[in-house]
Amino acid sequence: MSWRSVAALLFIVGLSTLWGWAAWGALIRRHGATTIAPFSMLVPFFGIASAALILGEPVHATDVIGGVLVVGGVLAGALAAPSRGPAPSGGVRKDAFLGGWCLSRRVGPADVCRSGRESHGCGF
Repeated sequence: MSWRSVAALLFIVGLSTLWGWAAWGALIRRHGATTIAPFSMLVPFFGIASAALILGEPVHATDVIGGVLVVGGVLAGALAAPSRGPAPSGGVRKDAFLGGWCLSRRVGPADVCRSGRESHGCGF
């Protein structure tokens, strides 16, 4: 196995996988999955962009149109959606999914929202 193969393996394992998943988990823990998950739609955009920049792959008009649509959709959702991150301990937060206020502490086997519906994780 050459040193370039070892370096490529270390990059994939170390930077791309371990650091990437650690950062993703920290973002979900801090902002909640409903806020962070839509950003996973940007993976193809960054894949095409990095292939073009690093490997010199050609970028076609359909790639650009698709990238603009995906990035625009993610930005529209991120800018328009209210924050649905975790509620502070013992507090309340607005639950856009159910349209009601939810208790952040457990009151039984499920969270009970003002709308009368029960849900695990306060609507998610």
